Amino acid sequence: MRRNHLLNSILTGIIIMALSGCIDKSEEAKRLIKSAKKNMAYSLNTDAIEDLDKAAVLDPENFEIYYLRGSCYTNMKQFSRAMEDFNRAIELRPDYAKAWANRGYLWSYMDEDDKACADWIEAEDLGMENISDVTQHCRSRLRQQQHQQD
Repeated sequence: MRRNHLLNSILTGIIIMALSGCIDKSEEAKRLIKSAKKNMAYSLNTDAIEDLDKAAVLDPENFEIYYLRGSCYTNMKQFSRAMEDFNRAIELRPDYAKAWANRGYLWSYMDEDDKACADWIEAEDLGMENISDVTQHCRSRLRQQQHQQD
């Protein structure tokens, strides 16, 4: 009985230490994200990316890190890196309309209009506001393409 109590105490201590380490990592990742947002507000994309790279190591399942870093890379015209990050953000949080919309803009920059329209329509379907002008054009274009195929 005494041995089980000692074993339980040791296991409890290990679990508490492990959880506190996770909490510290999560808090540090949040601090780095906040710093990155501040840097982005001043168009310091390189500094923001440094913060987000560190945050990604600490919290690799946080979709916001990839969304923000994708935005920085887009601003820096590093489209392939931006695409990777927007894809990862969407993979982690498929209902995040802003990631779909920004990936749509990225597709548009790359002259991939059909892919851009598909992402913008998805963003609107997920509740994104202020995108209806773009999606109206896309939906009209899709109707014309379908009409030409018929």
